[in-house]
Amino acid sequence: MTRQCAACSKIVARKDCHKNRYAQYICHACQATGIRFTPQGRRRYWMRRLRAPLLVGLMVLCLIALLLWPYLTGSAIFRP
Repeated sequence: MTRQCAACSKIVARKDCHKNRYAQYICHACQATGIRFTPQGRRRYWMRRLRAPLLVGLMVLCLIALLLWPYLTGSAIFRP
């Protein structure tokens, strides 16, 4: 089984590469030069982890805005 190195894009055998915490395969030759990850993989990893909390926060803010809408606009819809 072969994998493509995320740093140098070479096709290497699976036993000759390492999967890092950002789900990238880095070959042993690139690791020997000091490469541990690529910036694109790191950015993609954090965006994937932050997507759900951001959406939940946005939904909560929308619900609060809907509840406060009559008070903020001075609408007489809900007034007795």
